Amino acid sequence: MDLKTIIYFKKVAELQHVTKAAQELYISQAQLSRIIADLEAELGVPLFDRAKRGISLNSCGQLYYQYVLKILNLIEEGQRSVLEEYSRKQAQLIIATNAGAYMPTLISLVRQKDPGMRIKQYSLPRKKLISLLHEEVVSFGVLCPPVENDAFESITLLKERAVIIYPQGHWLENHKKISLSALSKEPMIGVSRGYGARDATEIMYRTHSFTPNFIIETGDSSTMARYVTAGLGISVVPKSLFIQEDYFKDHYVEFEEDIYGTLELVWNRNHKFSQSEQLFYDTALDYFRELAESIFEPAYSLAPSAKDIN
Repeated sequence: MDLKTIIYFKKVAELQHVTKAAQELYISQAQLSRIIADLEAELGVPLFDRAKRGISLNSCGQLYYQYVLKILNLIEEGQRSVLEEYSRKQAQLIIATNAGAYMPTLISLVRQKDPGMRIKQYSLPRKKLISLLHEEVVSFGVLCPPVENDAFESITLLKERAVIIYPQGHWLENHKKISLSALSKEPMIGVSRGYGARDATEIMYRTHSFTPNFIIETGDSSTMARYVTAGLGISVVPKSLFIQEDYFKDHYVEFEEDIYGTLELVWNRNHKFSQSEQLFYDTALDYFRELAESIFEPAYSLAPSAKDIN
């Protein structure tokens, strides 16, 4: 028995037709029939019931098929894990974030300074991100809201105001500012729990005793804007990421309350940083300082951009 035999059995089991299976496997019917017969002989049990009209899996065949699926799934999982490990080892910089919308511009700036740098970036829920920081699998976490943990060092990158974006023709277009309580019945679009925008707004909602009416939750923050422009609802988002887009320059409103979200750069305090990681650190501080200034908000960096973190 070998892997090819298992794959051939799987195809016959799914089609329950030797001729069709042979055609899809690009072998002769006779060869495939012999392979299945040899497999049954090796196992010592029949896997198919045979009749004039064709074949069908018997109870032994059905049981064996479940194990074949497990075997092939494990092989596929192993291939993915090996490729992931190889990719991780090849990377000079590994970052994890639960606020992925900020990353394309930041990574682009890093690559401009070092075009040859190999970067791996994970977009992960908060709990998994913190776990990878503990294990030193990643160099940095770009995290919202902040994490308090003695195992980590951190610096605040940005503290920015939240705004509401809305679709064309929405009643919010008649307002410059609005109270959070006025949105209690509004259909809302949000990211799933564990991601930065959601975790930050969850804190805000609890503080103001507000229960959002989520009709759509997504793990991809970039899709929120498309749901909003499609007229499906409104969304609470970081100001800097959306008001610079042409559509949302005229389709956002600020809160009457003083509502902010805080983004931090976090790393394991025991980790020794490379030249590439220092470059990322410096670039991140510069980028978020300029981003804060572009939206007329104060920057909240806790160290100068040239600080050596080793």
